[in-house]
Amino acid sequence: MAGTVGGRKLPPITANLRVNGIDMRFDVDTGAAASLIPAHMFRQLESSTVLSPSDIVLKSVTGDKINVLGVAKVTVEHKEQSCDGLMLNVCEIDGPALMGRDWLAHVKLDWASIFQVSQIQDPDAQAVRGLVSEFSEVFSGELGTLKGIEVKLRLKKDAKPKFCKPRPVPLALQETVTKEIERLVDSGILRKISSSEFASPVVAVRKPDQTVRLCGDYSVTVNPFLEVPEHLSKQNGFGK
Repeated sequence: MAGTVGGRKLPPITANLRVNGIDMRFDVDTGAAASLIPAHMFRQLESSTVLSPSDIVLKSVTGDKINVLGVAKVTVEHKEQSCDGLMLNVCEIDGPALMGRDWLAHVKLDWASIFQVSQIQDPDAQAVRGLVSEFSEVFSGELGTLKGIEVKLRLKKDAKPKFCKPRPVPLALQETVTKEIERLVDSGILRKISSSEFASPVVAVRKPDQTVRLCGDYSVTVNPFLEVPEHLSKQNGFGK
């Protein structure tokens, strides 16, 4: 289906298929469960197939019911492929023929070329490149730091330092956690110290790429003793 990028209308992704020996163009729609064709296009296939009654219920993206006139079994060819007995729904619609997921499960398309993104020549591209060049430090991809601001944590008068022992790390994560700690130290995010009054346990959260995100559990150490303005305390849940 067609879409827009940066305010520009993009053409739909299409596939040229041979249906019962007739060359036809379909819009590729991975959001459609069933493949369908408007009645006026089906007239090209009437001599080669039989339209049978159908009890399938189809709805548009807006939730409106699509009137299905019937269903036909067809042979679909694409490049070196030939698939027999694919179901084609004939509908009262004004739009294009749609190649849905039911056909995509059998007819293999060249997805590499379909999903290849071309650079759109934007008249503002030069201005964007100028901003990237002027603020190259921001777009460097390296770790950024907040400069010129000093943050102080104020503790309550009755605050008592709490030193928690490390929580056991599952054997399967031990090597990954060790590597992440080394990376954070090398990047300057963490700094080794010889002693501390406070020590918070670490929670290791596995990420989709199988690395881990290390999070300090300050809810059991520092947070209960922080002096936090009332509006921040309620909004962010400090002290819990």
